[in-house]
Amino acid sequence: MGRKTAVSCQSVIFAVVPILIVDLSRFAIMRRMKEIGRFQIIKPLGRGGMAMVYLAHDPLTQRKVAIKLLSPQFLAEEASQTRFRNEAQIVAGLEHPAIVPLYEFGEEADKPFLVMRYMAGGSLKERLRGPLPLVEIETILGRICPALDRSHQRGIIHRDIKPDNVLFDEDGLAYLADLGIARLAELNKTMTIAGTPAYMSPEQVTGDRALDGRSDIYALGVMLFQMLTGAPPYEAETPTQLMMKHVLEPVPNILDVNPALPLAADAIIRKAMAKSPDERFADCAALVQSLAALHQSQPVVELKQAQQLVPQPIELAADSALVESKTERLPTREATVRLEAEAAELPAGGAVQLRPTLPPAD
Repeated sequence: MGRKTAVSCQSVIFAVVPILIVDLSRFAIMRRMKEIGRFQIIKPLGRGGMAMVYLAHDPLTQRKVAIKLLSPQFLAEEASQTRFRNEAQIVAGLEHPAIVPLYEFGEEADKPFLVMRYMAGGSLKERLRGPLPLVEIETILGRICPALDRSHQRGIIHRDIKPDNVLFDEDGLAYLADLGIARLAELNKTMTIAGTPAYMSPEQVTGDRALDGRSDIYALGVMLFQMLTGAPPYEAETPTQLMMKHVLEPVPNILDVNPALPLAADAIIRKAMAKSPDERFADCAALVQSLAALHQSQPVVELKQAQQLVPQPIELAADSALVESKTERLPTREATVRLEAEAAELPAGGAVQLRPTLPPAD
């Protein structure tokens, strides 16, 4: 038993060490890099599936920019470089107020890079520390969904809709980012699975049909579930298990996670995350319209909840005298409630509000 354990541990160590070496070498490269072309590197911002992103200074325009540089391990692959260049062409051809602007595209020592607007407001992922207010959700999706519809109309699928790819500028306006794995729908004949397991549509996982814009709508539904509850609809120990949950498991009832939501929220999630693309919203605009209707119903729900939780004041016709009410025993503990109200020089026919006051605890 001890021998088997030792061999197992040794295998794990040998498996992990190369990964650590690769990661350490990558971060060493990131630390050494001082400039890309004319752009002066300030600091690394993060790493995506196939590229590293840096915050840089453009001495020509005197502004901060975000530079997306193809990861070193992909530089030897011509297919990846071609795909990276395609991203520049796709983003440049998709001019929209809610798509992160592309400033320019270049190569440095055969390393392709994109220069994009730096989004100082961070990402949606950083804001998801719990459920977001409906008004905020509607504002965010109401801005990025038209950009996504524009992309779909051009035959371009994002394929990686997630909170990390919704960025905000310094004014808090939302933008759609990272079209790095987007491809022209008519050229979609690859068997490669691209995307993030937590947000992948069933057909994206299985690869049994050509993708269209409804795959992005599924991912929007997953992201909407997370925005409404603060948690994703599915969780698993491995990426493979997580992907298969999108294929096999029913859509969770969102009201079980956040009972405070209006009843219609569950219907919206189920339609957006339907296993069959034919049962989903036809476009992103339809999803936003349903969300707007949900938001309009929310104030009524909140008012009813408030009326149940907040004691309503008792109105009495008042004159200049002090009005006292009888004392009643609270059913929850051995205490009494004394209702007092003062009529402070109110006009004739005026009213006073009685407020319950608790006596000091024993």
